[in-house]
Amino acid sequence: MRRAGRWGLGVIMFTLTLSLSACDEPTPTGIAAISPANAPTPAAEDWSSFWTEAQTVGGYQGVHVEWDVSGAGNVPAVVEQTEALGPRPVVVLGISSVLGDDAKRAQLEAMLAKLLTEHQVPYLGLGNEVDYQPSTEELLALVDELAVYIHSFGTPTQVFTVFQFEHLLAYADPRWMFAAVPNVDLVAFTSYPFLRHASPAAIPDTYYVPITTWTTKPIAFTELAWPSRMNHPGFPTIRGSEGDQVSFIQRWRSELTAGFDVHFANWYALHDTTDWYESDPITNFRQVFASCGLMRNGNEAKPALEVWSLLNAAPVT
Repeated sequence: MRRAGRWGLGVIMFTLTLSLSACDEPTPTGIAAISPANAPTPAAEDWSSFWTEAQTVGGYQGVHVEWDVSGAGNVPAVVEQTEALGPRPVVVLGISSVLGDDAKRAQLEAMLAKLLTEHQVPYLGLGNEVDYQPSTEELLALVDELAVYIHSFGTPTQVFTVFQFEHLLAYADPRWMFAAVPNVDLVAFTSYPFLRHASPAAIPDTYYVPITTWTTKPIAFTELAWPSRMNHPGFPTIRGSEGDQVSFIQRWRSELTAGFDVHFANWYALHDTTDWYESDPITNFRQVFASCGLMRNGNEAKPALEVWSLLNAAPVT
């Protein structure tokens, strides 16, 4: 979900089966949002429970922040918190504010030096949904230059930038964007197929094949989502259910990404971001994502929680 410095029912009992036959290796998984129960006003115990729960779901936790959220030149405090309490951080930094400002770029590079030498970050993203940015070409040039800078430290951190997959499908030929970042290690995507298809079954098997025409690099998914809410007033083509979440995860793993070199995949949120009800009005597009969690806004698990957790069948090393 596009963001610029922000974060962005009862359980149905059914037998959960997950076919991994199409893929030889487990997919390292995690959670994109730091999303405790009872948001937007979680209690202290909700925060504590979140970090414990997140470690059982997968090996990674997304940390999506602006580069200077803790002050220019300082490593974002939430990175340190995630290292101390949660799974390994996948850091995605908003860096657009640096464009055309040499002083800010120097501060960004100083922060990156601290991040690389004082912390263990397996994956570092520069820019989020860069294809939505008003200065995409300039931003991608900055990403590539910073990738060279990061690699100069000789750490195992892998560098990527993030594109919005469904948005790219509207381009006649987006290959120039990928050609502009030859020095990143992989490319990542946010992907919300429910914006284009009414059900997981309606997604064509070739849904992600365009990626193979855009790049030969390994890929990752920093955000995947499907809603569990059935109806979305004002957005009649968007449908969902708890069963749809399960079906999408199963299809994504066994069919839609079969044959792809996927380094990691993070689900949109652990908990729903509000305590929604089917009768609630939807007043803005962001609310469409409120039911995309693997658990309700409280501590009630949806069936998709177990299925997503099964993807990470082997420990992340």
